[in-house]
Formats: sequence, C-alpha cells, structure tokens
Amino acid sequence: MSHKISALRVHTGGTPSRNAQAKRGEAAACISSLKRLSSTCRFGKVWRPLCLRLIWISLECNFNRNMVRFEAWLFKLFLGLMWALPFWMSPVTSNLCTSLTTLKDGLNATLRRRFLKYNFPINYTIQVRYEEVFRLRNISRLNDTVDVRDLQDVWVKVTKTGIKKILAVLPEKHPTRHKYLKNLDELFSSFLQIYLKQNSGERDIPDVIEDIFERLEDPYYQGWRSVTPKSLLDNCYRTMHCLFKDCFLINGDEDYCKSQHWRKGKGTQG
Repeated sequence: MSHKISALRVHTGGTPSRNAQAKRGEAAACISSLKRLSSTCRFGKVWRPLCLRLIWISLECNFNRNMVRFEAWLFKLFLGLMWALPFWMSPVTSNLCTSLTTLKDGLNATLRRRFLKYNFPINYTIQVRYEEVFRLRNISRLNDTVDVRDLQDVWVKVTKTGIKKILAVLPEKHPTRHKYLKNLDELFSSFLQIYLKQNSGERDIPDVIEDIFERLEDPYYQGWRSVTPKSLLDNCYRTMHCLFKDCFLINGDEDYCKSQHWRKGKGTQG
C-alpha cells in the first residue's frame, strides 16, 4: 500500500504543499505579466478598459500546461484586434489624422506668435461675426444637444472663414501672407478635401447648427466683433484638438476640451 501511495504522489506532481507554492509563484508571475502588458493599452478612456479586460481573459491565470499554447495564441489575437479596432471603428481615418497633424504643425504657437502678433501693429483687430469666435466654451454649451460631427462641421466652416478674412486684410507683399498664411490655407484645403470625401453622406442637420450656418452667411448681420488675427487661430488650434481628439491623444488622461489643459505649463502648445 505504501508503494502505491508513493507512486500516486509522483504521478500527481509532489506533495500538496509544493503544489500550493508552485501555484502561488505562477499567480505572481501572471499578475506581473498583466501589469506589464497593460502598458500596451494606450487607447484612452474608451478603449483601455476593454483592452485590459481582454488581456485578463486571455491570460486567466489558468495553470494547466495544456492551455498555455492556446492562451498565448488567444492573447496575440486579442492584442492585434485591440491595435486595429480604433482604426476600424473610429470616425477619424488615418488619412484625415495625417492631414490634421500637418495642419497642427502649421498652427504651432511659435508660428502664430511670429506671423500673427509680431508682424501686425499693436492691438490690430479685424471685424468678424460672433459665431466666428469659436471657443471651447461654445463646444461645451452645444455638446449635450448635438453630435461631435456637427461641431466638426462648424469648426471647418469657421476655420476656413477665419483664414480667408486674415488674408483679405493683408497687402500682397506682406510677409505673413506669402511666408505663412498662403501655406496654411493650402494645408487646410488639403484637409478639407479629405474631410468632405469622408463625410459625403446626407444627414439631418440640427436646428441649432443650421442657425449658426445661416448667421455665418447672413449679409445683413449685426453682431460684429473686433478680434486680433492671432486669437482667431488660437481658438482654431484648441478647438481642433477638442473635436478631433482621436488624432492627437497621447494618453487617456488628456482632455483637450478643458480650458485648464491650455494654461501655461501644460505640454501642448496653445
């Protein structure tokens, strides 16, 4: 009988205490792997929880050796899907993001300051409609009643109009015109072609957005405001990050729609 018990212990892999120690070690290794792999989930607040959940499912800390290969294959499949899913499901395509990133570089703070502040007389202003001063707080006010696509349409219209108005007040040989704004206008036109192609389908426009478009085109408009050329493109830069955040997010903690993000000391140039 003693020989049978010894044989049974050898077959089952050792004493219960040794099995427990082995499982604790494997559990610690599994948790360590999960923490390390979680750093690959850089999809922001929406995708990160799903990515972490799928990684956990793929690992499951199942210590049956017959499941190791299957779990490794399952993990690779899920990780590949997580990297591809934002491109499949996001309304912002990679081409659009590439164009927006190029436009962002043309709108950086150094260029705006150099060509739209230092190259203009002190306190120089231009006349624009109230709706052309499109700020983060305008987005916050409208965000609960309209889709982000509607707000993107407003941003496109306002940005196009703003660039044209600044160009209209510049003499033909002004350095800001031929060294900066003409190139910026071309970058925006390239983006606009991609944006319109991507959003070519017909849809219903909310009344509040339709009213904004009508006021932007109203020849008898009365609500004019005086603003500096730089402030127009400052607002353009910030609202672009807010409305197309999928193209600019570095990690899930960034919130480009909050004015606090754009205060001095933040990483993103505002």
